[in-house]
Amino acid sequence: MQKRAEHGIYGYVSEESDRAFKVAAGEWFDRRYHWRTKTEWMTYIPAVVLAINAVIQECSEPGDGVIIQPPVYRPFMAGIMNNRRSICRNALIENNGYYRMDYEGLERLVRQKENKVLILCSPHNPVGRVWSQEELENILAICRKWGGGSDLQ
Repeated sequence: MQKRAEHGIYGYVSEESDRAFKVAAGEWFDRRYHWRTKTEWMTYIPAVVLAINAVIQECSEPGDGVIIQPPVYRPFMAGIMNNRRSICRNALIENNGYYRMDYEGLERLVRQKENKVLILCSPHNPVGRVWSQEELENILAICRKWGGGSDLQ
C-alpha cells in the first residue's frame, strides 16, 4: 500500500504526465499516419460523449446543423440538441442486416453551409460496421469538396 501511495498519481492527471501523454500520442500519430501534430492542439477529455460535445461547441454555433447517420447512439442526438444545434439525418441504408452509407444524401447535407459538423462513428454504434478505407475516403472527398476547409485531413 505504501509503495502504491508513493508514486503520487491518484487518478488526476499531472502537468508532467499530461505533457508526456501528448508527446507520446503525437509520436504515435506521426508513426502510424504520418500526421504531424502539436501538443498544444491536444486536450484531455475523459469520455467520448464529452469529446463529441466539445467538438460540437468548438466547430459550430447554436442553430448550425450537425450531421449524423442513423441509427446512432442516442447521446449523439442529445449532444446536438443540448448544444442547441440542428440534427441533420443522413440515414444509413440497410439491406438484409448490412448497412452502408448514403453518399448522395451525405453530399446534399455537407454542401449546405449551415451544416458544420459530421459525427462519424467507427465501428458504427449500434450497427457495428467498421468503415473501410474506401468508405472513409469517400466521406473525406465529400467533405473536402463542400466543407470549405483545406485543413481536412
